[in-house]
Amino acid sequence: MSIYEQGLDRNAPNFRPLSPVAFVERSAEALGDLPAAVHGGRRDNWAQCRERSARLAAALQALGIGRLDPKWGEIPLAFVELKPDAVLSAAELLAHCRDVLAGFKCPREIRLEAVPKTSTGKIQKFMLRERARMGYAST
Repeated sequence: MSIYEQGLDRNAPNFRPLSPVAFVERSAEALGDLPAAVHGGRRDNWAQCRERSARLAAALQALGIGRLDPKWGEIPLAFVELKPDAVLSAAELLAHCRDVLAGFKCPREIRLEAVPKTSTGKIQKFMLRERARMGYAST
């Protein structure tokens, strides 16, 4: 332990864990217009990454499952639960998926609804599979 760490308790004024979202926010503040991601001809700076990740961080829970399909056997379907104050559409999420995923991995449908969980917080995948099989949204 260094002399700078002695006697310091981990509390709000002197310690904040670094999550991926916090990392992007800190990087955007410090590095603003510098390139953060280069993919082909597309160049995003840190400020653009922060704005994009803040929009997509509105998804609280997301889970992809396979839905039976007569032609392909199974196709991807995504269930997304948004934060209460989030403003994000299924079309925006689908556009993001098409940007970052291969075509066969991209969900054919995104359903914005509450994701069923057990009392311990685990996602009940069997209920989502049943919803996908029956073709309805939430119960």
